[in-house]
Amino acid sequence: MKIVHIINNLEIGGGAQALVKDIIKYGKYDHKVITLEKPSLHFAEIEQLSLLRNPIKSINHIFNSDLIHFHLFPSLYLAPIFFLKKKIFTEHNTFNRRRKYKIFKYIDSFFYSFFIKIFCISDGTKKTLSDWLIGKYFTSKFEVIYNGVDFSAFKKNDNRFSNSRKKYHNNENIVIGMVGSFTDQKNQKFLLEVLADLPINYSLRFAGSGKTFESIQNYSNQICLKDRVQFCGLISDIPSFYDDLDIYVHAAHWEGFGLTIIEAIASGLPVLASNVSGLKEIIEPSYLFNNDDKSNLVKLIENIFIDKKLIDLENLYKNSKEAFDITIMVKKYESQYKLIKNG
Repeated sequence: MKIVHIINNLEIGGGAQALVKDIIKYGKYDHKVITLEKPSLHFAEIEQLSLLRNPIKSINHIFNSDLIHFHLFPSLYLAPIFFLKKKIFTEHNTFNRRRKYKIFKYIDSFFYSFFIKIFCISDGTKKTLSDWLIGKYFTSKFEVIYNGVDFSAFKKNDNRFSNSRKKYHNNENIVIGMVGSFTDQKNQKFLLEVLADLPINYSLRFAGSGKTFESIQNYSNQICLKDRVQFCGLISDIPSFYDDLDIYVHAAHWEGFGLTIIEAIASGLPVLASNVSGLKEIIEPSYLFNNDDKSNLVKLIENIFIDKKLIDLENLYKNSKEAFDITIMVKKYESQYKLIKNG
């Protein structure tokens, strides 16, 4: 089966990009990737073409495919052009800027109508999209497939938590980490304010880049945290980043799924996350906090190594692997590809 993915880019750090990479890497079908921007060196092993730079070759791949899998805006707005092809879309988030303006309810509803199937990466993503689009007929098109992680790529250290607990009791450096693009969505500023209220032996590491990177750096300096915060930028070896942490905290205002949370769990880390749609589907309430309540998160972080009821890492790892291993996600997509092609 020949499948073409159309996506804005394959730059490292995005959940949609990771999904495309993983479907190709772990799947069995013939995949091509068409990007709106230039091909990415980060995913040089994937066959990719730029629609703008190689339009004839790109269109040839598209029209010789069995199925077109679209990802992200504005790529999804290309769907009407290929009206003779079977098309599907994956919705990757619970919110976007278009949803601030009512006119886009009608515009989006028009473009989404061209897809045979709309996959959502969480129930929260499905609900918010369902509430946004106009027309009851969309309901039959929705299918939830959770994102997946290759658990074998992460080194689960069974002694990690006990070693971190010893560091806590000895007042040694406790490293909190977060992975994510630097945007208002990810809420890194809140984590800086939480760090300011924690004892001086706590430090913070960020992985990622984006439009708010410099402003968050500057804010860190303004509140005198320069020596306690490390900005690592884009990380190609993410498993090694997790290896150096004691706690993973994800403070996003909204999230479609929260792939980095599963990566942190796969690394054997205790995880805390904001209580928002998408995230609260994948971890239990005891690991959640309100992302406008500093004192609540400070208390959770300080208690994580002394409250035995708070963290059950073995069950957290076991349950996450059973639900979110990469092989489960790929099998579900490939089953859907086959059904849609033959349908």
